[in-house]
Amino acid sequence: MNVYVAGRWTRRAEAWAVMRALEARGHRITHDWTVKEDNAEMPEGERQDYYALCAAADVDGVLDADAFVLLHDDACRGAFVELGIALAHGVRVIVVGGGTCPVTTAPIFYWLPEVEHVADVPQALARVDWMQERAA
Repeated sequence: MNVYVAGRWTRRAEAWAVMRALEARGHRITHDWTVKEDNAEMPEGERQDYYALCAAADVDGVLDADAFVLLHDDACRGAFVELGIALAHGVRVIVVGGGTCPVTTAPIFYWLPEVEHVADVPQALARVDWMQERAA
């Protein structure tokens, strides 16, 4: 199954680990932003163009996915945009850890029936495996 994993930039190590676990289970990661997007050494004047390229690659990754796994964080920012793209294009959505968020603080889109909530990463991995088996 083609999978895009989204999360907060400061939690990219966790997202990277989820991607590796999915690959070990035979799934394909559509875009690994955790290793391909880093501007730490980039001059300030080049960052805007670089961000545009990164955003386009992220969008392409979401659009190429059959499943979208979001590692919930209240401050996801860009990942919430990716969530909207996934929902708009019929990509299956799994949110890890967001099901217990107060309705007043979670993105309203979490409550759409197309969004599945799981408590932790092992449950998300099992859910993607199940989707793959069902699609076969």
